[in-house]
Amino acid sequence: MLSGKFKVLVITLSHNESEFKECCDIIKKQKFVKVTHYIIKNKTEINAHKMLFKYWNKNKNKYDFMIKIDADTILINKNIIHKICQKFSENSEVTGMQIGLKDYFTDSLIAG
Repeated sequence: MLSGKFKVLVITLSHNESEFKECCDIIKKQKFVKVTHYIIKNKTEINAHKMLFKYWNKNKNKYDFMIKIDADTILINKNIIHKICQKFSENSEVTGMQIGLKDYFTDSLIAG
């Protein structure tokens, strides 16, 4: 952790989603964390994930956490990444997390 802030690598896979700009804007506005945002654009799903893991494996020693956020996902607020990092820090047995996402078509939470 750098000066009290978690160092977080956020990786976004994008393929022309209409929410991409809004997704990136809220990631940039995250508070209480130092975010590096790595974007993988216009790749097939398999190639995008290969690039994701290659980048993560090469750079994971620089970060406290990595979070994958799809380009059609808009974070709920400006401190959600910090809250996620806190949950991991509070319990060393937590190794992964899936966050509920609001589906605007059904107005309900779906698996993210």
